[in-house]
Amino acid sequence: PLRGADLREAVRRAAVAFVAADTLHAMGARALAEIAAPGQWLIQTRGAAGAVGVVGGAAEPVSVPTRTVPVVDSTGAGDCFHAAALYAWLDGADLREALTFASAAASLAVQGRGARGGLPAVKDVRAVLESG
Repeated sequence: PLRGADLREAVRRAAVAFVAADTLHAMGARALAEIAAPGQWLIQTRGAAGAVGVVGGAAEPVSVPTRTVPVVDSTGAGDCFHAAALYAWLDGADLREALTFASAAASLAVQGRGARGGLPAVKDVRAVLESG
């Protein structure tokens, strides 16, 4: 995994970047704000603990918990989360909306078997969000 200057350089090149929980575990959300460039989204996924993200230049990180659902298989849940967050970003969502959308998508993904078995359609994610 990238660390230090290598991590900063890789992140600098992206409009949206994802880092795993163990990448910045010692520094926490404050480190995200220090690394993110103005306007850039930097998102730290934390598995069952949810996700936290920052927009470079913003004062506060955004934290979103996971949804409590029956888990059949968590294979691919992180990839689903990443894809859903990027979909929401491209669709014009702000960071909180994108993380919420991604959390809902991942909650559907873990209810299926295998990396692709539970991948939701956009309409399914929107239905989860509308139901609360």
